[in-house]
Amino acid sequence: MWLTIRMLVLYPAFAMLAKEGLILFDPEAGTITIQIENMKALVMGVVGYAATFAGSRWAKLKGGLT
Repeated sequence: MWLTIRMLVLYPAFAMLAKEGLILFDPEAGTITIQIENMKALVMGVVGYAATFAGSRWAKLKGGLT
C-alpha cells in the first residue's frame, strides 16, 4: 500500500513542487530551499482538503452519512 502511495502520490507531488520552483536545490551547497511565500496556495489546498476530510469523519462518527 505504501509503495502505491509513494509511487502515485508523493513522487509526482514533489516533482511538481520542484518544477514550479517551490523547492530549490543548490548543488554547490548541497541544500534544499523551500520558498514559503510561494507555498501559500498549496498549503491552503492541503488545509482545505484535511478540513473537509475531518468534517466528513466527524459527521460519520455522529451517525450521519457522508
